[in-house]
Amino acid sequence: MKKTDVTSETTFRVGDLPAVEVLMRLRESVGWSGDYAAVFERYSTTVSAYSADEELIGWTALVSDGVRHAFFVDVIVDPLHQGRGIGRELVTRAIDVEQGRGISLFHADFAKENAPFYAACGFTLCGGAYLDTACSVTR
Repeated sequence: MKKTDVTSETTFRVGDLPAVEVLMRLRESVGWSGDYAAVFERYSTTVSAYSADEELIGWTALVSDGVRHAFFVDVIVDPLHQGRGIGRELVTRAIDVEQGRGISLFHADFAKENAPFYAACGFTLCGGAYLDTACSVTR
């Protein structure tokens, strides 16, 4: 498949909430599982990317404290469409929306192999940690 420029064939929609089954297929295309349908409507900002034939090919979501901080929850681009700038455009548009609300500090948790992507989006890479209490952990 020939790669094309993000601006020529991709439509971005802020605040768009795709059908749950469509969003779940996109999540599965990158190897993510789990039923998160209940949270999709609770994000402070979402941005969707659609191909010329209206297929959902990218999506991101943020949660925010409404004062200073916003956290990227997901940045997903269908593997067939990666490497075209779609992910960076999703991040940029989501940041623009939140900056318009006064948010100035953006956070992202990600797998180590995705560090170059976030650096390319302008993030400063630093230490961090998370705790997933749904997984069995010994404390």
